[in-house]
Amino acid sequence: MGKKIYIFLIIIGFILVVAAGIFYFLASKQTNSVVCTQEVKICPDGSAVGRVGPNCEFMQCPAAKNNSAETAGQQNKVTQSNKTTNNMQNFQIKSTAFVSNGRIPAKYTCDGEGINPELSISGVPANAKSLAIILDDPDAPGGTFNHWVVWNIPPTVSTIKEGGLVEGVAGINSGGDNGYFGPCPPSGTHRYIFKLYALDALISLNSNAGSYDLKNAINGHVLNQTQLTGLYR
Repeated sequence: MGKKIYIFLIIIGFILVVAAGIFYFLASKQTNSVVCTQEVKICPDGSAVGRVGPNCEFMQCPAAKNNSAETAGQQNKVTQSNKTTNNMQNFQIKSTAFVSNGRIPAKYTCDGEGINPELSISGVPANAKSLAIILDDPDAPGGTFNHWVVWNIPPTVSTIKEGGLVEGVAGINSGGDNGYFGPCPPSGTHRYIFKLYALDALISLNSNAGSYDLKNAINGHVLNQTQLTGLYR
């Protein structure tokens, strides 16, 4: 009988030791764990995130990365758009002889020497392979009269000198000649439009071609275009 009691006490003691060890382990875990406040943050997409350990910082909103990427993408598009717009605006043709929509001096018409005015070219696209010029009078009685057509002008040309030869191929104007035909309106004030084209290719036309042929040939090859209008009566 005494032996059984002794064994029973040993078992009870073992159970108490094990129970004490488990209690101590759980108490230790509870003491070392971090309990964060139950606050939440509302994200831009309407979802909510809570605080997490060890510093109880709010979790990052899942939409924040997407929004940042989207914003960066939009900014990149705006930047590219602005560059394109600036390039379009920078491509210009001007003259030292007259301002846009101003009167062309008689020197450059059939009432004077009939030579071409000096022209300056700027803002040519970097990938341009050639330039072309078409000078039209849309107010001519019989329909548009072409006064000048030149193509395969090197994209490096920045100045076309007064009365000078233009580096390129001069086609046939409406007067039947190769080269510049000065304004010569029969009556009233006419508009003379100098159209400048930046092209992505050289044009395969011979000197017997006219403005109509050139317009067809450059279709699909125009990188940018600009114009200068002068008036004469």
